[in-house]
Amino acid sequence: VFVHGALCMSYSGQCLMSSMLGGRSGNRGACAQPCRLPYILLENGREITKAMPLLSPKDLCLARRLAEGRECGADSLKIEGRMKSPEYVGMVTRVYRAALDGDASESDVEDMLRFFSRGGSSSGYFDGKKYRAMMDYGTGAKISAGRDLEKKIQNESRGEERQSPVEMEFAARVGEPLYLSAASGGYRAEVIGPEAELAVNRPAERERVRSQLAKLGGTPFYLSEARIELDGRAAVSVGAVNALRREAAKKLGEMTSSGYRRDFRAVGAHGGGNADFEPTASRAGGGDFGKSEQPVLCVQVQTEEQYRAAKKMGIREIYLPYRLYRTGLDKEAVCVLPELPRQGETLDLSGAARVMVNNIGQLEAARGCEILGGHRLNLYNSGAAEQLAAMGAASLTASPELNLKELRQLAENSCVPLEVIAYGRLPLMLMENCVIKSAASCGCGDGRFALRDRKGIDFPILTEDCRNILLNSCPIDMADRLEDIKNLQINRIRLSFTVENPDMCCIIIEGYQKAMAGQKLSPPHFAYTRGHFYRGVM
Repeated sequence: VFVHGALCMSYSGQCLMSSMLGGRSGNRGACAQPCRLPYILLENGREITKAMPLLSPKDLCLARRLAEGRECGADSLKIEGRMKSPEYVGMVTRVYRAALDGDASESDVEDMLRFFSRGGSSSGYFDGKKYRAMMDYGTGAKISAGRDLEKKIQNESRGEERQSPVEMEFAARVGEPLYLSAASGGYRAEVIGPEAELAVNRPAERERVRSQLAKLGGTPFYLSEARIELDGRAAVSVGAVNALRREAAKKLGEMTSSGYRRDFRAVGAHGGGNADFEPTASRAGGGDFGKSEQPVLCVQVQTEEQYRAAKKMGIREIYLPYRLYRTGLDKEAVCVLPELPRQGETLDLSGAARVMVNNIGQLEAARGCEILGGHRLNLYNSGAAEQLAAMGAASLTASPELNLKELRQLAENSCVPLEVIAYGRLPLMLMENCVIKSAASCGCGDGRFALRDRKGIDFPILTEDCRNILLNSCPIDMADRLEDIKNLQINRIRLSFTVENPDMCCIIIEGYQKAMAGQKLSPPHFAYTRGHFYRGVM
């Protein structure tokens, strides 16, 4: 159970905001946190809030609630540590250890929150609460410890008990190379120095050598024992001892850490998968998914009006959201399962032949159907494709974070047919905490909502039962560059419609149909992006 640290507004692994806006992928640990910036909430183009950090939750703190956590059956507690200072990690870990033992006072918790937090703290979703109570609508500023408190924690953290003991042997004999060995944790490093010369004035002294060997600051070691052999005639410079000590500590550190390196092993097609799963279509494609010279143009819609537009334009492959599919609108269409079904929700797939899943938890529900993997599976490489195929996927959508070179490599090595999104406003965030209810009031009705950033750019919000999907401000459009995608030997090219009206859907489809036929097109007349096709991500 995650108990302390920064909360993301979006479901983890379902946020492309930093990636699409700045090229820094949150899925790859490089999030630039644009969610912490101020935004204005719009309803039908009208500003209904002032500029404030509408996507910035308070930090989570459950230090006062650990007894309840144990009653819930938690086996371990997770504390945020990545990209945090050692002092922060030490402070938070110490307080939670004390809290688990029943020894943490209120002042301990307050000191921890004063050391670092964002907008104060909340219990997040632990109490079933959400909306405004868990949001930081202040300045969005961080609370950071003063230098005095940081110094205090550094001093408390310092000490030999946090390092590993090392035993050293040093030898200096006239005419022979200087010798130093360092042993710790079952590892031994040996280093050789220059020849010891005859002392002109003052031979090396044992205590002086030991003093230099003990200077192990900045290393994970402290000197526990030193055996020093001197012949009483050798001259040994401080620089020579220091050089030997540094080299020995470096070697010993490398030996010690090498024992903790991960063993990266290739995972076979069925390694780690469910042995009961078998692909419902052959890996050569099955159905319409086999390799072909001309990829299939398919359309994903959100509304019945968009569906009618796609049918009008002669599109055969249409993806319907689950709620529309269940109305019986088109049983031949692909049923797109909800991004994240709510707890306790059951999916009725009776009569569905083809289903698009958006997380691996849906694979079981889709058994018996032809399974298409959506882009929310974050498919980056052929190893993942192989694993998902073993779990039942007949085709997969490539991650929109891949560039053309990476897509080509994936297509060449994938064991299943692949699909690419060539048009559409990518969903940037999938949020359980309703931005509209938190910042304004409950009741979306027929309103069209958006967030406006500090540059005056608007990002549409899709709403459904207080769950929000934040869309990019403009769509990916590759119609005039479609040859670059077709040359990848991709099997399916998808157009994803969200807020487009039926007329706009027809215009977009017609452009792609012309491009599929080889007609040269001009760049689009509306605001658009090329996504990551040419730039990739960090």
